[in-house]
Amino acid sequence: MIIHIHFAATHDRFSIRVRESEFRVDMPNAARFNAEGLLAGFGEDEPQAGWTERPIYDPINFERQLLGAATLLYTVRISRHMKRGWRQLFDGYEWDLTLPAYEDIPLEARRDYEKALSAWRPMHAFAINGNRTSLPPYIFRLDR
Repeated sequence: MIIHIHFAATHDRFSIRVRESEFRVDMPNAARFNAEGLLAGFGEDEPQAGWTERPIYDPINFERQLLGAATLLYTVRISRHMKRGWRQLFDGYEWDLTLPAYEDIPLEARRDYEKALSAWRPMHAFAINGNRTSLPPYIFRLDR
């Protein structure tokens, strides 16, 4: 089964929708870090004393690992929510990302992020602000 997930960021919100499910998240655009500086949660998690936060997506200070952590964590949550059991091993994903000012992020940073998306085995396609990239089967994406 191909699962279509839409991630949308604004300067203050981050939302997630799934075409094949009623799964929905609308939360602050925030990654939360504990006092040791380790990622402790995202916008829907209550901040604790001593925690700090940075945006999940910020085109001025783009952190592909932070955006990647949020999208991957919620993809796993979506998979569990859909209760597909062993069949989830064969699921694939198509992500539609709405990321304001993505085009203003330095080209090298965008390429690194898109390369990371392309390397994830279950990814079949992704679109960033409407620019769709279809991927060949994973076996053909392996670096030799």
